[in-house]
Formats: sequence, C-alpha cells, structure tokens
Amino acid sequence: MLDSVNRTTAISRPMKQRMKASVLAILGAAMVIQLPAVASDAVSVVQRIDYYVVRGLTEEAIAGSLRRAPPRKLGSFQGQTRFDFYWDYDLKPISSREGMAICEVRNAGVDIEIVIILPRHPTIATAPATLQATWQDFTAALESHELNHAKDAARFGGKIPDALNGMIGPCATLDEMADTKGMEYLNLAARAADDYDAETNHGETEGTFFPGL
Repeated sequence: MLDSVNRTTAISRPMKQRMKASVLAILGAAMVIQLPAVASDAVSVVQRIDYYVVRGLTEEAIAGSLRRAPPRKLGSFQGQTRFDFYWDYDLKPISSREGMAICEVRNAGVDIEIVIILPRHPTIATAPATLQATWQDFTAALESHELNHAKDAARFGGKIPDALNGMIGPCATLDEMADTKGMEYLNLAARAADDYDAETNHGETEGTFFPGL
C-alpha cells in the first residue's frame, strides 16, 4: 500500500539542479536486499535496514508484540520501505532563439536511498521448535516480498539519468521540465508498489502472515 508521496521543490543553483522525491510504502520487510544492476557513474543505490524488537515465546505473545512494537508510523503493518530519489543535472546553454536562451540537460545522475524497517526477535531461538519454524517462514516471506519492492524502486529510479540527459528547452523553464520528468519515474515506482501489493494482498498470498495478526 502506498502511504504517501512527499515532494520537495528543486534547490536552485546556477546551472545546477538537485531534486529530492520520496515514496513511503507500507509493505513487508527484507532481511537482505539484492538490487538490480543499475549502479553506474550516473546511478548510486544505497540501502539501510533498521530493526524494531519483537518479544514473546508463544504465537499470541509474538502477535501482540508485532502489533505494539512497530513505530507508530507503520500503522497496522509489520514493515516499511521508503525510497528516496535525488537527481542532479547540469543545464548547458546551447543556443538562443528569438532572444530566449536555450539549454540542454547534461551529466544527469541519481542517488537512490532505500530504508527498510523490519522486526527482529532476539530470543526466538529459545521458543519451541514449531514456533521458531513459524517465525522463520513469516520473516522469509517478508524478506522475499520486500526484495521485490526494493528492486522495483531501484529499477525505476535508475532510469532517470537517461530520461533527463539530452532534454532541450528554454533555460528559464528547463529545470522544471526535467524535474517533472524525474517525478514521472517516482510515480512509476509508486504505482509498481501499489500494483504489487494489490496483486499479493500486501504479501499475504506469499506467506507474509503471522498467526493472530
């Protein structure tokens, strides 16, 4: 489920623009993220995993902890992914038409930051074997589900430099045009997250369900 899209205006600097766009997606959670091969000189992908602690040595106790423990911003979900796209580019004057300066977008790049919040049970090894297996199945399914979300975010964000480079327009408005183009890829990533969650009922069809939740 896409919870919110936070947008900031571009920070204006002479012939240089930097745009931040963010998506907060309430999803499952991944233990490890193996991102697609999008990193290059123009694309940087960085991910971080933050944990919250879950307690309990029965299904009921763990389910209650899962409901209470997550940060309030997670709502009724057990994990969260946020991906931020920061794109930069240069505006190069190339000509003048009817007294209007014309520029071209060059040297576009994007930094993709992915932050995962997920549960960690530090004492699950002391629980009965059947409960350990239930927990492991649950977290493995969350991992797989979240991995797909992270890959989608990196895939769409990684397309931004090629989409921006070569854009031509009036220097006074080209930065707005370029940022609008970058936002298109943020929206594509957000839509992919929505579609995937709708298809899997937020991962439940893939096993992201713990008894009692």
